[in-house]
Amino acid sequence: MSEHNLKTEMTTNLVTVESSKLVEDAYQLMFCNKIRHLPVVDKSGTIIGLISDRDIQRAMHSEVADSYGFKTESIKFKEDTKVVDYMVWPVKSFDVATDLKLVVRKMIDTKVSSFLIKENDDVVGIVTTDDLLHLLHELLDEDGQTKEFKLGDVLDLPLFGRMAQVASDAGI
Repeated sequence: MSEHNLKTEMTTNLVTVESSKLVEDAYQLMFCNKIRHLPVVDKSGTIIGLISDRDIQRAMHSEVADSYGFKTESIKFKEDTKVVDYMVWPVKSFDVATDLKLVVRKMIDTKVSSFLIKENDDVVGIVTTDDLLHLLHELLDEDGQTKEFKLGDVLDLPLFGRMAQVASDAGI
């Protein structure tokens, strides 16, 4: 069985956004990079917050147009809505040496979908629910066999039944 820890499971190539940028710019960065979390930096490059797709959704509004009986919807942002207005701070983080189980437990208990990871006070990555789902997928296939796991069978196993209950309690 391979070793799993924050260092092996986190995403290290961080895409960041400056706090003074428009929320629409953050939305475009997320869309183009297929990510759901952006560390927010100040002008000097220091991470001061985090903005997620949920935060950006709060800043959106839609406009529906009716043209000859066809309705179209477009997403709009207020013209001068800045990232700083919707980011979350203070930044929640863990040291890279933290036990992965503790981080997962904290995600579940707080319903937070990402944490920044630090090493010697420097941010070195981010761990998200997507990273942990990739790990779960890998663990289910770890023995290299192509065994099929039927959901009902898996949920009857003590570990997975408990995982399903915890995920359900967390609203996942």
